[in-house]
Amino acid sequence: MKQLILCSLAILLLSIATNAQKISEEFPFESKFQKIGNDQIHYIDIGNGDPVLFLHGIPMSSYSWRNIIPHLSNGTRCIAIDFMGFGKSDKPKIDYTFTDQLNYLGAFIDALNLTNITLVMTDIGGIIGTSYAMNKPEKIKGLVFMESSLSDAQTFHKNGGFMQRMMFWMSRKPKMGYNKIVKKNMFLKMMPKLIERKLTDYEKEYYNQPFTTIESRIPIYNLAHSFPKKGKNAQQGDMGDFLNKNAQMLQKSEIPKLLIYAKPGMLVNKKVLKWAKGNLPNLQTQYVGKAKHLMEEDLPHEIGIAIENWYTKLK
Repeated sequence: MKQLILCSLAILLLSIATNAQKISEEFPFESKFQKIGNDQIHYIDIGNGDPVLFLHGIPMSSYSWRNIIPHLSNGTRCIAIDFMGFGKSDKPKIDYTFTDQLNYLGAFIDALNLTNITLVMTDIGGIIGTSYAMNKPEKIKGLVFMESSLSDAQTFHKNGGFMQRMMFWMSRKPKMGYNKIVKKNMFLKMMPKLIERKLTDYEKEYYNQPFTTIESRIPIYNLAHSFPKKGKNAQQGDMGDFLNKNAQMLQKSEIPKLLIYAKPGMLVNKKVLKWAKGNLPNLQTQYVGKAKHLMEEDLPHEIGIAIENWYTKLK
């Protein structure tokens, strides 16, 4: 009971401390570009110290970290990328599989010669980033997850809520998925339902700008469409295959981990939280307040403070 009271008090104090801080729509960072082969990845890079690398989700970009980064940029080097086909990165003629994105991420990290990296990840960023971390553990200092998949594919299906099941069901149907995601721009239109607060017109336009044409939405469709059907074994290169391999290695990895969650959330619910606490070593969890799937747009200051407090103990 005492521990519960202290935890509730800490959350209240955190809420009071961050309540006065507004959520800014501005993106006050210099755009940089790293050439990978014939293609360019857009990124921002501020501060000095060990790198903290931010990996966004669908249909987001480095823009979604704009209010979180200032909490960490003193004493760390904060880098946020746009995955290929997202944000201001190029849209080459590729398949946009998880393997493609993983290869670009690895090449980007090598190009910047990054080591002792802490990955901050959400949604597909968590799947891609975890795969990199599990295969290159010598380069990783810590892992921060929020609203991302941590378990194997079957457990992910089992623990998923209604909204999650519906989204992936639609995404898996070839004709329906293509029509909804590519032709009707489903993910951008659904954004308001995945955020508690109301986005400004500027914020909506910033997120929508990279996906104004049918062809430009293919990267979103190919990643979302790759999730395996319930109970089916994933094929090589599929999202499910990444989940299965990630979960197997995560359960053995002693790399420090932080799972930030909100309520009601979407990908991280009570079942997922229980699974993570029972299966992932060296894991800390932190509740930050009320938010849905795109929690970085609802609770950026709470998230930034939570990461900063955890990260300070890693130094």
